[in-house]
Amino acid sequence: MTTVAILKDNRGLFLGARDQGSRPTCLAFALSDAHAAERPPFRALSADYLYYHAMQRMPANHGDNGVGLNEASTALRDDGQPPETSWPYSAILPLNLAQWQPPANLPVQYATALANAASADAICSLLDNDRSAVLVFRPSERFYYADANGILPDRNPDPDIPQTHAVVAVGYGATAAGRHILIRNSWGSTWGQQGHAWLSENYLAPRLTNVTLIQAN
Repeated sequence: MTTVAILKDNRGLFLGARDQGSRPTCLAFALSDAHAAERPPFRALSADYLYYHAMQRMPANHGDNGVGLNEASTALRDDGQPPETSWPYSAILPLNLAQWQPPANLPVQYATALANAASADAICSLLDNDRSAVLVFRPSERFYYADANGILPDRNPDPDIPQTHAVVAVGYGATAAGRHILIRNSWGSTWGQQGHAWLSENYLAPRLTNVTLIQAN
């Protein structure tokens, strides 16, 4: 069994892992949780509010099919987020999305998304300063099967998934094989180690596309 020697662990800045269900809202959850961690003590922020306003910036007729990092970052900066209790997450949206919109005049908090180098060094530097990095990467099939210790099983073949995925980096450690990044997912507490998993630098480096720091305004 692989054992990771923990060198930095920021899980204490968060509460339990959240669950996006079957909707394509991983980026909204990752940005929301990183934003909430910047405003201790952690209080969940409305992922749907962020997702809704990012969707308004997507192409016409895009539907409930995920949002881009630029659109979500702009929504975070310009529209902000209320607490999750003000507009709770919907597991299923109405077929007519025009019927789905947030309540008016909610109190919101704003944040800025800052791009960093897409590297393990940049991630670890942010973590050393107790900051939370949002990672966008292209997972492979074995990512879906992280075990109870948060370790990805060996899998051959292990094709990459066409869609990108977003998570929050919350720590790092090392094994004899090298450095590992601890990530917080949005697939609930039954995935991996109570919603977390260790991604080796060798696994993450060729798949990583964006590292984003969230700074509360």
